[in-house]
Amino acid sequence: LSDGQARFLELSFGKERKLETPRKVQLAAELGLDAKQVAVWFQNRRARHKSKLMEEEFSRLRAAHDAAVLHNCHLETEVVGQWHHTKLDLCTHTTRPHNSDD
Repeated sequence: LSDGQARFLELSFGKERKLETPRKVQLAAELGLDAKQVAVWFQNRRARHKSKLMEEEFSRLRAAHDAAVLHNCHLETEVVGQWHHTKLDLCTHTTRPHNSDD
């Protein structure tokens, strides 16, 4: 494929992801290619497009996961801090039993 043919196919892909047979034959004729070449190019381009979308989704999910893990760490730290604070309160408010000998 020449650069011009590739650009033309990219423009066509931007307008329509799948080609019906008449449109495929028309594009092939306009570009001086075989209809099978056009079909394979579109098939490969759809696969690349799907792969890119999956990578973007993976990045989005990874960022959400990382944010959730960080939030969980903050919550765990807060719970441990509250637990220690409660434990200290219990220790300082505990009274000793009175001896009858006092």
